[in-house]
Amino acid sequence: MIDPYRLGSIERNARLLKEDWLAEISKGLNRVIGIVKDELRLQLPGILNVLLDPFIEMGAMTYLRGLRKTAEAQADVVIQCAKNALINQDFEASVEKYGRQYVEHDEMYVHCKKHHPAFPRIKASILHEFELRVKDAATLLGASPPDQSVPFTSAAEIYRTAYPSVDEARALQEQEMACVQERLELVKSAGDLIDIPFGMAPILFRIIERGTSYTQQEYVANLDRYFDV
Repeated sequence: MIDPYRLGSIERNARLLKEDWLAEISKGLNRVIGIVKDELRLQLPGILNVLLDPFIEMGAMTYLRGLRKTAEAQADVVIQCAKNALINQDFEASVEKYGRQYVEHDEMYVHCKKHHPAFPRIKASILHEFELRVKDAATLLGASPPDQSVPFTSAAEIYRTAYPSVDEARALQEQEMACVQERLELVKSAGDLIDIPFGMAPILFRIIERGTSYTQQEYVANLDRYFDV
């Protein structure tokens, strides 16, 4: 049975991390929506661009709401799984328990053809990413302040205590991004793994590539901020 102080510390860390992660999700999705608008507008000649711009805006915002819902749901699953792993002291059982929820909230999983020969690799990659994210979250949730009478007040304090250096924290996030890149390359090479309207594949891949590049840059910038690099 976990002691009350330890449980309280885990819960406080979870709240601080969730607040920070949700702020980053909001920031990242606003950037992604700008990318979506840019790419769609590039496909339309002058007058059509003007006439259809309200529909582009409406479609982009609808897309944003869907992305926000799934990203926030995945963050919740990661935190719940990490908490469960720490409280029950069983990482593998927790990952197995929550893995399906994480996968089913993944946008690529949702839109993939489930009977495609390459689909099992997509699912395996998402599960591996989940395991890495839970490992990271468990490390962060399990961190205790140097002075137990003074609790953490920010995600940055948690990161600096949980990881000895920015390089160690960055190594795990680089592995997570490698999973995302792996799935992108697999979808591009498979061709028909995802249902994409005719002629939209190049646009979709550019959006994903630009979004992935932005996310990688933000990971680096956030950790630099946490560690005052």
